[in-house]
Amino acid sequence: MRRFNGLGVLILSVSCVAVFGSTRVPVRANVALGEKALREMPSWFEPNRGQMDPKVRFEARSQHGRLAIHSTGARLTYPEGSLELTLSGANAKASHTGEQLQAARTNYLLGNRADRWKMDVPHYARVRWSRPYPGIDVAYYLNDSRFEYDMVVAPGADPGRIRLRFGGARAMRLDADGSLRFDLGGAEVRQLQPVAYQQIGANRVSVEARYRMAPSGEVTIALGSYDKARTLVIDPIIYAGYTKGQSNQVVRDVKLDKDGNIWITGSAFGEIDVTNLPTPYKNYSSAYRDAFVAKFSINENGQLSLLYWSYFGGSDYEVGTALGINSDGWVYVAGETSSSDFPTAGTKLQDAAGGETDAFLLVINPALSGTDSLIYSRYWGGDKDETVRGMALDRDGHAIVIGTTGSATLTAVEYGVQGANRGGWDIYLLKVDPKPGASQTLLYSSFFGGDSTDIATGVAVNDEGNLVYFTGYTFSSDFPTTGDGWQTTEQGYGDAFIVKLDLNKSGLDALVYGTCIGGTDLDMANGIALDPSGDVWITGYTLSVDFPVTANAAQPRIAGDVDGFVVRFTPSAGGNPLKYATYLGGSDTDVPNVIKMLPDGRVAVAGYTMSNDMPARGSSPAVRMADAFVTVIDPAKSGAAGLVSTTTFGGEYIEAITGLTTDASGNIYAAGSSYSFDLPTTDGSSKPDQGGIPSGFLLKLKP
Repeated sequence: MRRFNGLGVLILSVSCVAVFGSTRVPVRANVALGEKALREMPSWFEPNRGQMDPKVRFEARSQHGRLAIHSTGARLTYPEGSLELTLSGANAKASHTGEQLQAARTNYLLGNRADRWKMDVPHYARVRWSRPYPGIDVAYYLNDSRFEYDMVVAPGADPGRIRLRFGGARAMRLDADGSLRFDLGGAEVRQLQPVAYQQIGANRVSVEARYRMAPSGEVTIALGSYDKARTLVIDPIIYAGYTKGQSNQVVRDVKLDKDGNIWITGSAFGEIDVTNLPTPYKNYSSAYRDAFVAKFSINENGQLSLLYWSYFGGSDYEVGTALGINSDGWVYVAGETSSSDFPTAGTKLQDAAGGETDAFLLVINPALSGTDSLIYSRYWGGDKDETVRGMALDRDGHAIVIGTTGSATLTAVEYGVQGANRGGWDIYLLKVDPKPGASQTLLYSSFFGGDSTDIATGVAVNDEGNLVYFTGYTFSSDFPTTGDGWQTTEQGYGDAFIVKLDLNKSGLDALVYGTCIGGTDLDMANGIALDPSGDVWITGYTLSVDFPVTANAAQPRIAGDVDGFVVRFTPSAGGNPLKYATYLGGSDTDVPNVIKMLPDGRVAVAGYTMSNDMPARGSSPAVRMADAFVTVIDPAKSGAAGLVSTTTFGGEYIEAITGLTTDASGNIYAAGSSYSFDLPTTDGSSKPDQGGIPSGFLLKLKP
């Protein structure tokens, strides 16, 4: 059984997140330029607007557990169990009021009935429970990573009325050092000896305080002498240990809006207890996930603030996999749902859900409040499963979504480049105008693939929206390529590919260019970007020792069993289209997932590495299992000089970057997921947590 100790302060404090202080971790030199690394989502108090158990007044939550405030006390819930704190004899009708209103709000678009959605739920830093005993208030609040509550005794009030009763623990004991210990089975909660004080002018005057345990199991607080004409504050802090986290958040993509705010999407287990509520709300401790979208700001001091948060989903599984933001600030989320009651709005793409898992496209206008903010939300899919692997927006706000489908038929593909599924798992591409009042919503849809499995992993589009470029990998012997393609057939056991379509043309005329890229082993592309000249950049990983590289390659030979690659390609006829191609990796496994152009013409690549000898790592600490990485390449420089830098970031377990974007100043924003408990932050601190449970993280780097 793990034990955690801490220093008591003079506030009646219940802690349900990483409350046992901070562990000092040396700042990694190559992360020192990062302005913030987010280990977990910020915590706050939400009032119950119907999204929680009716008995709960307010709730605060984190990936570690939750604090539910009810009419006679509070419940601390950890993965190992719950600790119930009741104030015996408290006035159950006493009011609870949120204090210190925060900028962010939470929206719950759960299910397909808009009348049951909970919108604009406010966030508070404090909750005041007014007069549960005569002259005594309880103030719940957030102190760093801790949830705490104060018992504030007004002048003349009787603190002897305070009687604490604890439930849910296997055992409770009062130790010789004056602390209370609770056994939750797998974790021990230790509540240190109480401390009391009075604030007299600028001085804080301590008052002797200790617990007394009655035969009934109730706990009272014995106090020494104090000035009864002044306010008294009593504070027992609870420090808790646990064996695993709870929120299980995965971040899949990141984008910046025009104001420089950071948006992320992914999936999460929620932590709000909504047991016994009617559908579509569900108990978030179940095995299902909801998609989410969140907005953050980073100030000049590197402080991260949550500005917006929305869950959306139905009664089953959802994940947001791709983000886009148009010129009006509308946020587009594409992803996957297996719910038959996913929330819908706007003109239909199809009548209902198709297979077990469908794609979805959802558009939010965060400038609007309530249900009006949901501009568009619709399914897309056939009789089998669809995945979403990428989305791009053109200047008119049209969304081009790409993924993989196992369905035999899809809506309105007869005018696409390919009207049928040819290989069991084929690529699909659709173009949608989600704006209200659009004369036509579905602008283009098509299958794409050969006689075997074909997977799309990324998509890019020109400003006009007609030229679409996508990448991925194929196992088909007859993958559609053009006669002028650089490599017209698959060379090994799976090849990367680049395809260029003109959506203003119908049928096969839309296929402007198609080529495979690879060696004699497995080659898989994961990310795509366009540069200002119209050249296509792709990244991914290869097992081929003969992957095609150019003379100016930063790394001309494979270094490990699995290396990354970076390719610059001109998808048009004439000349040699392979402008730049290089391996990227060390002596172990290295997998780039995403690629992004920087304003100065350099390119950033990110993913995960297991190599301690990744090129240009400098003096980075050793990789323990798998670390996230960001590599900057300057294609104007030939050979190893083109490798500008590699930044690695990670803890004891696994980190991987899945989203990457940049701002006009060249700062790099990376988002991904971590399984570690000891991620370093820029101030050198980290929060202890059980490894093996994913949590989202953000990085901001200056290359």
